[in-house]
Amino acid sequence: MHYFVALINRVLRCSGAQVLRYRGFALIEVVMGIGLFLLFDAGVYAGALFVSKSIYNSRLRILEGGILNEQVEMIRNLAYADVGIAGGSPSGVLLRTVTTTRNGIDFIITRTIRSIDDPYDGMIGGSPNDIAPADYKLVHLEIVCDGCVQQNPLSFFTHAGPRTLEGDPTHGALFIQVFDAVGAPVSNASVHVIATSTQPAIDLTDTTDQSGMLKLVDLPSGINAYEIVITKAGYTSEQTIESSPSIPNPVHPLASVVAQDVTEVSFAIDRVSSLIFTALDGTCTVIPDISFTLRGTKLIGVSPDVPKIDELITVDGGGVFTRGEIDWDNYSILPSGYDLIGVIPQLPIPLSPGVNQPSQIILGSNTPRSLLVNVRDGVTLQSVNSATVMVIDSEDTLMKITDTPPN
Repeated sequence: MHYFVALINRVLRCSGAQVLRYRGFALIEVVMGIGLFLLFDAGVYAGALFVSKSIYNSRLRILEGGILNEQVEMIRNLAYADVGIAGGSPSGVLLRTVTTTRNGIDFIITRTIRSIDDPYDGMIGGSPNDIAPADYKLVHLEIVCDGCVQQNPLSFFTHAGPRTLEGDPTHGALFIQVFDAVGAPVSNASVHVIATSTQPAIDLTDTTDQSGMLKLVDLPSGINAYEIVITKAGYTSEQTIESSPSIPNPVHPLASVVAQDVTEVSFAIDRVSSLIFTALDGTCTVIPDISFTLRGTKLIGVSPDVPKIDELITVDGGGVFTRGEIDWDNYSILPSGYDLIGVIPQLPIPLSPGVNQPSQIILGSNTPRSLLVNVRDGVTLQSVNSATVMVIDSEDTLMKITDTPPN
C-alpha cells in the first residue's frame, strides 16, 4: 500500500497538485487516480502528435507549392514550340516525369501538356471546320512526395498560347474512344500512343476523360503510323496490330493521321474474368493431366480469322485448370485424346465481365468418328431436351433424342 501511495504522490508532485496522505485513501482510489492521469497524458500526447503531423504536412505543401511555382516560371520562359513532352503531342523539350530533392525530401513531378481546340474559331470536324485546331496548350503539373506517408498530390493548371497563329497545318487529330462490354464509356483508361516514323516521333501516355475519350489534336500526319495500346488496372486490354503474314488483316490496324482532318478509333475493354475448368468422365470421376484447346469468338484478324484467345491448356493432377485475366466472350473447347460428351454450362461457354465462371468438361473414350450436337432455343438459347436429331449420310440414317441438360 505504501508503494502505491508513493507512486501517486510522485505523479501529483509532477503535476503541481497537493500530495496525498496515506491515511483516508483506499487502494482503488489511488489506482483510479493513476488511470485518470494516464488518460489525460494520452490525450496530451495525441494532441501533440496531431499538431506535429499538421505542421509536417503544411511544410510539405509549402515545399510542393514552391517547386510548382518554379516549374511554371521555367515553362513560361520556354519558346512556345518547346512547351511539350519529349516524344509526346504536342512535342517539346520537357520530360513527363522528373524527381527533385528539397530539404532532404524527394518529390516526383508529373507533367501533362495537351493541345486545346478552342470553340471560339470552330472545332475540328465541326461547322465551321477548324483546320488548325491546336489553338493553345493546357499545362497540368502534379507533384507528390516520394516515400512520404502523405501521398495526396498537389496539382496546378496553366495555359500557354502562341504569339502568332495556331499550330502546324500539316498536323491532324486523333480521337480515341474507349467503352466497355455494354457500350458505356471507360474513363481513366491509359492510352499509350507510339509513332516512330513521324517527324517528330511520338511516344506518349495519357488517359481518357469521363466520356471515355482522348482527343489528340496536334499530331504529325502519317499513314498506318500510330500504334495504340489501351489498358486499365483490373481490365482487359486492346491494341492496334501491324499487318503481318500471320495477321494480314488486323481488326485494329495501325492508325493513320491525316493533315487537317480527324481520325476516330474505338476500343472495347472491361473487367477481367476467370474460367475454372474441371475435367470429368461419364461417372463424374476426375480426369487428370489432359490437354484441350480453348478458343474464343473475338478476333484480332479477319480473312483469315485469327481468334484473340486460341491456346492449349492442361488440367493439373486434380483435373482442374484456371485461366485467369481473360476477356468476356463465348468460348469453345476441343479436348485431345478424348471425345467431348458435354460441357456444363453448355457450349459455347458464356463468360461475362468480372466473374469467375466454373465449368465442367464431361469426356468419354476417343472414338474414330463422333459428333456432339447442341440443340438450343432460338430465342432464349437454352438447351432443348427430347429433341429429335437425325444424322443422314449416303449409306445410313441415325436418329437420336437429346438428353435433359444436366443441373
